[in-house]
Amino acid sequence: MKNRRHKRRESYFVLFVSNLDRHSRRFHIARSTLYLLFVLVLVVFAAVGWLGYQAFTRIQQENGLQEQIQKQQLNEQQLLSQWETEKDNWAREKQALENELTILRADLSAREQEIQATADAAAEAAAEAEREAAAALVPTLYPSSGVGVLTSTFSEEHPYISFTVEPRTDIIAAGDGTVRAISSDNTYQYIIEVVHESGYTTYYLYRENADLKVEEGAQVKKGDTLFTITAENTELDYEVLYGDEFIDPLSIIAAKG
Repeated sequence: MKNRRHKRRESYFVLFVSNLDRHSRRFHIARSTLYLLFVLVLVVFAAVGWLGYQAFTRIQQENGLQEQIQKQQLNEQQLLSQWETEKDNWAREKQALENELTILRADLSAREQEIQATADAAAEAAAEAEREAAAALVPTLYPSSGVGVLTSTFSEEHPYISFTVEPRTDIIAAGDGTVRAISSDNTYQYIIEVVHESGYTTYYLYRENADLKVEEGAQVKKGDTLFTITAENTELDYEVLYGDEFIDPLSIIAAKG
């Protein structure tokens, strides 16, 4: 019969001694158990290290995310500041444009008023010129450049006026018109007929010889000389016809001055 060898198992003892009553307590720990505890400790350290690494990684990620958030906030603040600056610039430009628009409106209003005033003045000048032109067609002037004495007044039997004239006195057109005829008869050496567009016709009747200044068909202006008196102690007869009716020349001369 063979002898069996007994395997010896290595084991460890842990002794705990109290410092008060000096009692001791001993624990028996098998080698496998010790190895198991060691492995367990390693596992715990590994787990703690992994958890620490995960925590560190998370912290790093959180820090990176925080930095990104801060950068984004900084960018947003910069954009907001830039937008505020642009807004202020736009506000100033808008104000400047409004001021310029106000000035332009004021200039335009002043220009319109100036144009209106110019137009009104031109219209008034045109109306005045038209009135003057119309007035010029009415024979309102005294038909002599000199001073005379009225010797005969207007009546139905005597449809003209007569007044004395001195030598070198000009007999003038009482209004703008056309010399339609220059004639004579047994009584008058000169009968000058002037037609006016206003509907009037004037007749200048003179018995003596004179210095004639116009001819038939001539256009005359108010105040133009028709002829010049050369004789002494003589007179002029003056007729005014409106339409087909003779009127008192003094009524027109008096009304128009």
